[in-house]
Amino acid sequence: FYPSITWQKFITGAPVPSELYWLYMLQMGFYVHCVYASAFLETIRRDFTVLMLHHFLTLGLLSYSFGVRYHYLGLLVLFIQDIGDLTLEVTKSILYFKIRNGIKHKVPEKLANIAFAFFTLQWIVFRLYWFMTKVVYSSSYVSVQMIPNGPFYLSFNIMLLALYAMQVYWFISIVKLLVKVLSGEEIKDNRETEEEESARQLAVEKERVAKGVKTE
Repeated sequence: FYPSITWQKFITGAPVPSELYWLYMLQMGFYVHCVYASAFLETIRRDFTVLMLHHFLTLGLLSYSFGVRYHYLGLLVLFIQDIGDLTLEVTKSILYFKIRNGIKHKVPEKLANIAFAFFTLQWIVFRLYWFMTKVVYSSSYVSVQMIPNGPFYLSFNIMLLALYAMQVYWFISIVKLLVKVLSGEEIKDNRETEEEESARQLAVEKERVAKGVKTE
């Protein structure tokens, strides 16, 4: 990938290809839903404030890049950001099979550990390395070289750097969780509040007492 590709077809006010238009509409609709779900449906976790800022910032970047016709760069951002979500959801899904019919299975836990390690690697390559070397480099340097008088470079790059700062914040949590996994602890969401963690542990203990959890 050459960063200059995202600017070769840039024309202020140019029509957006229909496939990119609908992709943007779907993504913006998804993040509007994320704002509502995070605030009213999902459990409030320790990173709630950062998560909400992320959703609003993403909506801002989508609207911004669509409005000033940075949509090819926006497409690159979506690819880099979203590709790791698949691995994360697969990891979560595997964990749901860890305890079935009161029996604790080791295979799903091992598979989840492998998937989580792969997710961590993806985060480093895509969200930390490529985000800076492909997206930020393209938007802050290549753009100025190819289109010196392009609109809103500074504000757009500030928003991208804010997004990167959030990714670093979450990566610290990922590293902490990875260290726990390598030390033999089970995967669990380290964003839980103390009350939520205590309630979860109590529920697990009640289930074990009621069913007699065995290990395969």
